[in-house]
Amino acid sequence: SRQAVLLIPILFLSGGWLSYVLAGGTDKIITTSYGQLLLIKLLAALGALTLGAINKLYITQKLKINADTGVKLLKRSLISESLCFLFAIGLVAWITVISGPES
Repeated sequence: SRQAVLLIPILFLSGGWLSYVLAGGTDKIITTSYGQLLLIKLLAALGALTLGAINKLYITQKLKINADTGVKLLKRSLISESLCFLFAIGLVAWITVISGPES
């Protein structure tokens, strides 16, 4: 958990840098479909990780206080996280197969 607090921002910074390099600059991240897909993928992953942080900080406490409520929240959180990651993985497939950086 402590390692994740350090590593996740590093992963996002490296993902942002890689997006910048692959798309060909800041303007192309915004103006090309490839760059826009990369940004959407990063946002989907950020959404999933945000839900994971909520899970860790909030839902874990709810589980300790009221197991029934905590379990319901945990199920919703895990389903939502899974959907975000599936969406991100789907975008990766789309980016690599259908789209691509401009030559």
